[in-house]
Amino acid sequence: MQKKQQSDLKKKSEPTVVERRLGKHNADGLYWEQQNVIEIHPDLDAKNEIYVTCHEYNHYLHPDWTEKQVIKYSTKMAKFLWKQGYRKVKNK
Repeated sequence: MQKKQQSDLKKKSEPTVVERRLGKHNADGLYWEQQNVIEIHPDLDAKNEIYVTCHEYNHYLHPDWTEKQVIKYSTKMAKFLWKQGYRKVKNK
């Protein structure tokens, strides 16, 4: 990672992740850079939720990446996490 990108990440807080129905956007997830918010559709199955969360988080980490790059690395990351047994625990 370049020095400029490292300093940018240190200044910017982690994005807030919220569940919200995204039907009007025709999306499973969105990253809103100005608000620093990741929105995840609540009806995703566990495997897709991991992928979408990784995908949107990569938009946060790498705003300069193309969509193709985001998809490639999000897929790798989500497959790895799934194989390791990572799953989201729903809060009551």
